[in-house]
Amino acid sequence: APYLRLHALSPASSLGAPLISLALAVETGPGRGAAKLLVIGALLAVGGTVTTMAIGRTTLRREEADRT
Repeated sequence: APYLRLHALSPASSLGAPLISLALAVETGPGRGAAKLLVIGALLAVGGTVTTMAIGRTTLRREEADRT
């Protein structure tokens, strides 16, 4: 069951939030505000992927430990 949740969570956090911040940056127009939004979008893209991988690895290790 945790893997199904990760499958649903991963695209939303790794792709959805950065695309929203990109749209907001375009709407804001050129300037400091748009640059901040793009940095936030990049951090969300990287952070979401890393978090998903960490949760998946931790779940796998716990399952392996429960088997022994």
